[in-house]
Amino acid sequence: MLQIAEKTKQIDFAQVTDFFESVLNFGGAFTVGGMTVNFNLGAILLIALLFWLTRILMRSIKRILLKSSLFKNEDDQLKFAGLFKVIQTFIYIVLFLISLSVLGLDVNGIFTAAAGILLGLGFALKEFLQDTLGYFMLISSKSIESGDVIEVEGVVGKVVELSFGTTKILTRDDKIIIVPNHKLVTQSVYNFTQNHKATRESVSVGVAYNSDVNKVKHILTQIAVSHQLVLSKPEPFVFFEDFGDSSLLFKVSFYTENSFISNQIKSDLRFQIMEAFQKEGINIPYPQRDIHVISKKEEDV
Repeated sequence: MLQIAEKTKQIDFAQVTDFFESVLNFGGAFTVGGMTVNFNLGAILLIALLFWLTRILMRSIKRILLKSSLFKNEDDQLKFAGLFKVIQTFIYIVLFLISLSVLGLDVNGIFTAAAGILLGLGFALKEFLQDTLGYFMLISSKSIESGDVIEVEGVVGKVVELSFGTTKILTRDDKIIIVPNHKLVTQSVYNFTQNHKATRESVSVGVAYNSDVNKVKHILTQIAVSHQLVLSKPEPFVFFEDFGDSSLLFKVSFYTENSFISNQIKSDLRFQIMEAFQKEGINIPYPQRDIHVISKKEEDV
């Protein structure tokens, strides 16, 4: 009895399989432009399933990216949505061409033409694509973030907004510079605050050769320590840099967490140094040159 039941199940399963195969193989053929297109229900269902899965995957990727921290404002989200729609359309076109190829159509000519069009678009949108890729590189590497003080193309400024295509930088002159993202990736950029909030700054000054160098060192150190924007740790320190042509060269170095206004701090220190040196009778010399005039007797003509 068990053997008979098993044979019955096998027969039933084979019949079901044959039925589904016959349904999936149901189709026909027709001629378009001299080309024969063979189609069946199985191929059509497979293509439909592929398009459906692609749509779900693209929607999921778009939703995840929009909810992530990559796009911090609505403007960036709108730009990304537009770019993503273009990419999605391109993927659907590729799937459509693959589907035609599966059905037997010769799409080599279409692929060749599409490759030429894409190459032209690539050249036309070169900088846009570079800026877009640069944004993702900056976000992922965290080499530049909002609030960082950077120097690019000789301009020092604070990053106020890192957006989809460009980065806005506020200069020390209270001006906004808009820099394409690809420049921040391809060029050398100084980031003053990436590793630490505090940066080391310095002010140089020269004093007369008859000055008390220890006294000069003490005055410079005290002035730096007394400034409210100079950090007490690490402590300011003084370098005796060199013997100049007309002066002894000193440099006082200090740390501050306000790198963006370091020029103002340096200016304050210079005012205080000038005032302190005048009170202590320490001279700041200026370059002098001695000119020796050699007179020559007139020769008799």
